[in-house]
Amino acid sequence: MIEDFQQYCQRIQENLANPSPDLQQEVIRLLIDHVVVGKNEIVIKHIVPTDDDCRLKPQRLDVEP
Repeated sequence: MIEDFQQYCQRIQENLANPSPDLQQEVIRLLIDHVVVGKNEIVIKHIVPTDDDCRLKPQRLDVEP
């Protein structure tokens, strides 16, 4: 799993060397799962892709509507 994560990070770094604002926004939207707003804090829940069915991977197994 660590090796897969390292490879993933390397690909992201290579692909995002000079990202457009639209690409930056798309990546942020894919990483953020949800935001919880409390009285004195804001918590951003995120995902880190670790399996073959992650929504960040183009070969994702499910079919999007």
